[in-house]
Amino acid sequence: MRIKKILVPTDLSEFSNEACAEGISFAGQYGAELVFLFVIPPVDFLDERMPLHEEYQAMVRDRAEVGLDEWVRRAKFEGVAKVRRIIREGAPHSEILNEAKTLGTDLIIMATHGRSGINRLITGSQAERVIRSAPCPVLTLKGMRESSDGSKKKKEVARAPVR
Repeated sequence: MRIKKILVPTDLSEFSNEACAEGISFAGQYGAELVFLFVIPPVDFLDERMPLHEEYQAMVRDRAEVGLDEWVRRAKFEGVAKVRRIIREGAPHSEILNEAKTLGTDLIIMATHGRSGINRLITGSQAERVIRSAPCPVLTLKGMRESSDGSKKKKEVARAPVR
């Protein structure tokens, strides 16, 4: 399989930063284009008509631009010739899948947050949803594991190419 385009969805968390670094490594190794994607999720607790909603969205977008620009700079510094960033709004798994299809992505590299118990039931797994419907292979990096009581277990980084 020839890898020409890599998509790295990130929420700029510690876990996602590992996926960003791995994306840079893969892009350098394969001479692939690298695309960082940040998805601004819908905010259910704010009414879209309220001014606070727009302020919140703008704040998240500003944070995303700064964080993604830093990853783009790092990728270029490390020799990745073609790298860019995309910011979308919507359900993260849907936007990731849409971008993967639109871009003709050959590989998605993303972190899992290691949620378990009630937290997993409530929030679900974005990575799992992406894996189920992805148009290409998905490389997941397992981050810190969260136990059912909310405490963090030791960090486990496991590379698992999944389709």
